[in-house]
Amino acid sequence: IVKLFALQAGRYGNIGFTPKDLYNKLHSKRMEEIAGGDAEAALAYMAGKNDGDLNFYFKYQLNDEGRLIRLFWADSRSRDDYRCFGDVLVFDSTYNTNGYDFPLVVFCGVNNHYSTCIFGCALLVGEGDDAYEWAITTFLEGMNDKKPCSVVTDGDKSMRKAIQKLLPNARHRLCSWHLECNANTNVKDKAFLDAFKGCMFMNCTPDQFELKWIEMVKKFDLTSNAWVQKMHRRKELWAMAYLRGSFFAGMRSTQRCEKMNHVLKMYLTPKLKLYEHIRSFEISIAWLRHEESRNRSETEHTDLLPATKMHSLERHAAELYTRKTFLMVREEMKMQGMYCRYNGIDDGVQCIHFLEHSYLKIEYRVQYNRFTGEMRCSCLKMETQGLPCCHMFRIMLF
Repeated sequence: IVKLFALQAGRYGNIGFTPKDLYNKLHSKRMEEIAGGDAEAALAYMAGKNDGDLNFYFKYQLNDEGRLIRLFWADSRSRDDYRCFGDVLVFDSTYNTNGYDFPLVVFCGVNNHYSTCIFGCALLVGEGDDAYEWAITTFLEGMNDKKPCSVVTDGDKSMRKAIQKLLPNARHRLCSWHLECNANTNVKDKAFLDAFKGCMFMNCTPDQFELKWIEMVKKFDLTSNAWVQKMHRRKELWAMAYLRGSFFAGMRSTQRCEKMNHVLKMYLTPKLKLYEHIRSFEISIAWLRHEESRNRSETEHTDLLPATKMHSLERHAAELYTRKTFLMVREEMKMQGMYCRYNGIDDGVQCIHFLEHSYLKIEYRVQYNRFTGEMRCSCLKMETQGLPCCHMFRIMLF
């Protein structure tokens, strides 16, 4: 700030004050803003937001001494985003964002541009069972009790218990990035980590997974390893073989929030008072939303040259999907040429096509209903990610 004044004034001697004077002025201004108390100023700011944004939602809780211990808020844009994209919910906790060491719990997801969107935030004193139950209950109240289909978390035990109690029908998935870190810590062998990741992401049946797991455990002599045994007991929470078919919108890690956390850390520092924390948080969210606006503009006002020989399908997909989603779909179109249809069953209504990869010899089955136009593939990519697979495109071409 002083450098900017010096550039305008011509030199530092023309400014008329020192950096220390400026610091003192800003500090006194900060103290004026929270003269009635930091928590009171934060809640007053929330109430003021509620006047300008009729769908702004916030709720707080005080302890027996009248001190603020929990605060949740979501603006109208966040609530609209959840209404549209709230099928998959990611919980993420960020630390060192305010002067009180309150962990910031962020409820987020992914939108149609495959960008992270914020559904709501909570500041909590402690992270026990009660704190997470309060956060999830308040979140659902603010979202008109709409529950997500799937949830991704980092594996925190209290968070998991709260989800089981309040979201019993949601499919729960543990963050793959945290599991990889734990695998690296508990079994210090890079070859094992690669094999473990192979088991985690292998798109196969549960029986095939079990065979692969037994083979891996035997190969690395980990039969008596407690962590490996625990992971096998919890396989339904992380193995693709058990999770496929449940919609996760392509999310398998809370690391999708890493970009969001990076942006938050640019604006939120451990020195911030509560009132300042909330205002700075809004600025950081505005940056994320600006990125979304840029993605929307790119989708609506630019075109791509065809990149496949399936021109009509590619053109239709480009009109139907946002740009980032379309690029993912187009990659599936490109890969369809790697598969060969070798057999089929057709009763006039239901057609079942059998495909095989040209080199890997992996088989897939695509079912097509002539009456409804519905297509299903044994890889379950549509059910899991919401996008058509290369096997479907091969049969469309056929």
